[in-house]
Amino acid sequence: MRRIGILEMASPDKDRLGYWRILTDAMGGQGHVENRDFSIEYHWAHGQQERLAGAAKELVDSAVDPCRGAPFQGCRCGAYVTCKN
Repeated sequence: MRRIGILEMASPDKDRLGYWRILTDAMGGQGHVENRDFSIEYHWAHGQQERLAGAAKELVDSAVDPCRGAPFQGCRCGAYVTCKN
């Protein structure tokens, strides 16, 4: 099973989780079933810029398959942590 990692600046509220539901719906449209073909591992910074580096490190250390950062600060932070390891 593939493990997808998501790094988020926001907190895991209903609206934000709905945003990521678009991803799982799109994958479902391609015949992939969550928790059968793939799982999603979320790492949240809870709106605190200073938490991004730690969340990115946790994400990289968890050895997920692809990594998607949102917003762009998360991408830079994830790239920094990955390069440092």
